Amino acid sequence: MLHAEVKAGAVWGRFAMPNGNDREIHQMLVEVIRSLVDSPDDVEVELISDELGAVFHVEANQADVGRLIGKGGQTARALQAIVNANASRSGRRFQIEFDRAPDR
Repeated sequence: MLHAEVKAGAVWGRFAMPNGNDREIHQMLVEVIRSLVDSPDDVEVELISDELGAVFHVEANQADVGRLIGKGGQTARALQAIVNANASRSGRRFQIEFDRAPDR
């Protein structure tokens, strides 16, 4: 089943309806990421979920993607650690991917 819904600049759900924990982690990640960037309105986080886990695909403008990845990937690793801490409670796997948003 293909499902996608836009919520305040964030897209969630594809391939399977995400469970409640996936949506909670998604919302938390959106809030954290938006607090770290200069252009929070340009941030979109898509949740791609299946029975094994989820991928959070983050799009932001080019300068903000660099800020989210951080020097040597330090910020990206910290964001992944936050998501992994939540994933371990649910027994699922979560991954974060970063991409520059298309010019608007």
